[in-house]
Amino acid sequence: MGMVPSQIAHEDHEYEVKDLDDAHAFLLSRCIVNESTSRYLTVKDRKLQEEITHSTVKAMSKHIRRARLAGKVLAYVPFLRLAALNGSVVRGEENPKSDVDILIIARAGRLYTCRAFAILLIHLTGWRRHGKKLAGRICLNCYLNDKNPDILPERKNSQKKVAKAYKYMIALVDEKKFNKFYKINKWFDQIPVAGKEHCQLLRELAFRNFPLKSRSKLLEKILSGKIGDRIEEKLMRFQLRRILNGKRRGDEIYADDKAIKLHPHKMY
Repeated sequence: MGMVPSQIAHEDHEYEVKDLDDAHAFLLSRCIVNESTSRYLTVKDRKLQEEITHSTVKAMSKHIRRARLAGKVLAYVPFLRLAALNGSVVRGEENPKSDVDILIIARAGRLYTCRAFAILLIHLTGWRRHGKKLAGRICLNCYLNDKNPDILPERKNSQKKVAKAYKYMIALVDEKKFNKFYKINKWFDQIPVAGKEHCQLLRELAFRNFPLKSRSKLLEKILSGKIGDRIEEKLMRFQLRRILNGKRRGDEIYADDKAIKLHPHKMY
């Protein structure tokens, strides 16, 4: 997974963390595990748990480090109700050329305002995917509204690809929309996708302090009235023009006032 070794000191010796599996095995050895649920019941040494998690974060790939930072940045985006890491990073299948995919659910009626702020803030990190800059970049390729976050593709032959991308996710920012997403998209259950165990492992070790809560309530209040309606309308017209004009043959591009799904032909 592209991790570099990191070490923690424990009982007069150092333990080398080469990857998430090493970190998980070591943490598991310090826990009492309920075999029926495979969940941690008691950590013998809470301080050691913090140490191994910190060590794992230091050792992990740039994709995961950037996803963590993206979550902290996106918490300041107004009208954002969910930002969730998805795709190859969550499944443990990323390579040096992979990007970092993040799905966003926005408040209905403020989809394009949310997208404008998300793009701006991620762009300011210097890691936004655009043009031919793809490797390790943050890709905000799908925006849904919180009233109906349905991601079922129009083309039936695209369902496997979409399920592969979104069946397993890690919430970075969540205003109680993560579970709703899966209730709406129950069709995922019919399509087998590898990566569930890696997703759980990643959530336990690298994203233990996530999801974050939104930190943009003041800005939302300012942009919730008639002024916000006019801004949303102008942003929607501008962004729709750019999205639809940039569509190429083979791309699965869908955009209206309820959802934006940007799935280029070579995305998968």
